[in-house]
Amino acid sequence: MPEDIAERQTSSNGTFVLTGLKAGTYIIEEISAPDGYVISEDDIQTVYLSGEEQDVITVTFGNDAKGSLLIKKIDSVTHEPLSDVQFMVTISDGTVIGNSNGTFTTDSAGTILIHDLDPNTTVVIKEIRTKDGYLLDETPQTIKIKSGETVTAEFRNQPLGGLRIVKLDSVTHEPLAGVQFKITYSDGSYVSADGGKLSSNG
Repeated sequence: MPEDIAERQTSSNGTFVLTGLKAGTYIIEEISAPDGYVISEDDIQTVYLSGEEQDVITVTFGNDAKGSLLIKKIDSVTHEPLSDVQFMVTISDGTVIGNSNGTFTTDSAGTILIHDLDPNTTVVIKEIRTKDGYLLDETPQTIKIKSGETVTAEFRNQPLGGLRIVKLDSVTHEPLAGVQFKITYSDGSYVSADGGKLSSNG
């Protein structure tokens, strides 16, 4: 097993120097990244020192900046923002994001902004609760996080429609009260009771 020679932290200019090293092969591994960044794929590098007096080798490591996700929720007709719509946000492997079991709720501007996401991560966004008066958008969206950027996923909710039934006298065209109707879908199933506004059988 290789011997640990040193563990160092970069200074404010992003560098550190090791001196007095003997000739030989050295392995350099990045073990932590600063806030807002992730360790890159080339986090291990190997160098050979010849031992000559002027033998100085510079090794450079790059870090990818984390990315952000912006979720926008709008009315599909008016394009007005929709607040209080709840989403489940996970990584493609099912790991939840955030501290609330992956659930996020749109603010008054109809948006959710999630920071500090690892670049190249595929995120799955699914609407799980919508606002009263709108149809739930059950189709999830997937989006790939980009380094140092904010990627946007937009969802649109279709407002629920209404049905107005008018019953008139065929001669006088005066409105008639107390007439009952049965309302069903085209497949014969009954329309829901709509919170008590309709009977349980349509």
